[in-house]
Amino acid sequence: MPTHIALLHVMGRTLLLHTPDGLAGSELAPKLARPDARTTARNWATVTRLMTLLDA
Repeated sequence: MPTHIALLHVMGRTLLLHTPDGLAGSELAPKLARPDARTTARNWATVTRLMTLLDA
């Protein structure tokens, strides 16, 4: 089953997307994969935890 992207937002060199069914099995994953690109990804739970740690 293809992933439905509920949110896609580009800010400069940053891409924010919401994939409720997961990114790994989506049709979008291979299109985003570039061996020469330096990338990182975080799920929302990790982002909110990092924000909590920064506030401490």
